[in-house]
Amino acid sequence: MEYRKDPSSAQAVLFTLYINDLFRVPKHCKPLGYVNHTKFFLGFPSNRLYDVVSALNEDLKKILSWFCRNSLLINPDKTKLLYMSVPQLMRTLPAALPSATVLGSEIKPVTVSKNLFVAIDCYLNFNEHINKTASDCIFKVTRVKRIKHLLEQSTLMYLINAFVFCKLFYCSTVWSNTSTENIRKLQLVQNYACRIVTGLKKYDHISGA
Repeated sequence: MEYRKDPSSAQAVLFTLYINDLFRVPKHCKPLGYVNHTKFFLGFPSNRLYDVVSALNEDLKKILSWFCRNSLLINPDKTKLLYMSVPQLMRTLPAALPSATVLGSEIKPVTVSKNLFVAIDCYLNFNEHINKTASDCIFKVTRVKRIKHLLEQSTLMYLINAFVFCKLFYCSTVWSNTSTENIRKLQLVQNYACRIVTGLKKYDHISGA
């Protein structure tokens, strides 16, 4: 859920104080927030799906009332509904999962939603996040490779750290339980970047660098 308000870093603290009591509004959901991004979590057994959706909509009505009283407005277009569980339990839920309602807009369930630039998927396997991260890093490494002959190794290191390793390590504690295959994809990106910096060839062992 995102508000139609995008405070600068100078306003972030004041804005957080302004909306601080929002977290006391929901009766059923557990809220977590960062500046103008707020998430509401609600755990439930699969046989209580529709009861939980009713409870969620009840909380949403209270939240909307709070927003009106405080001269703020929720942006339905940036409000996402995500059901998360292991694949075995997800298969026990209906194929057409129920929606929520915000300002008269139907919020249909999605399979992936971004939270602070991390793609959270319904199975928590982080496949989409890893694929996007690997693709972005390969694109940037390839661009750096084209001009590496013009740069000193120290400059290459700065560029690779700025464009690649910062993305590889970003929120790694969140997605580190991903699959071995996903870790392998990121390792290949890291190896490629290291070869650019060290001047090793494609089939040279990185461990020897």
